[in-house]
Amino acid sequence: MSQMTGRTTGKIAQETQKDAISMRTIALVTLFFLPATFVSAVFEMPFFEEYFNDHAPLVWIYFVSVFLLTAVVVSLWNIWLRRKMRSIHEGEGKYFLIYP
Repeated sequence: MSQMTGRTTGKIAQETQKDAISMRTIALVTLFFLPATFVSAVFEMPFFEEYFNDHAPLVWIYFVSVFLLTAVVVSLWNIWLRRKMRSIHEGEGKYFLIYP
């Protein structure tokens, strides 16, 4: 009976790990596309419309803005993730975590 429970628990752990990897992948893809969407929405506002119609070759401003904003967002996410993992590992013996 205990061997069967152990196998079942092992399978659940593997499935949970696969699910966590999938969720991180989705989060990372979102972190790459969301800043570009935000910047394009801001540049599409009527405030910028007249300026960019007169200066069409200035599309590089969009790409630089997207690159910088994406770098900042991904860096902040990475810092947050590392701090969260460190706090989980420091408190491992103190309490039981269902989901980190």
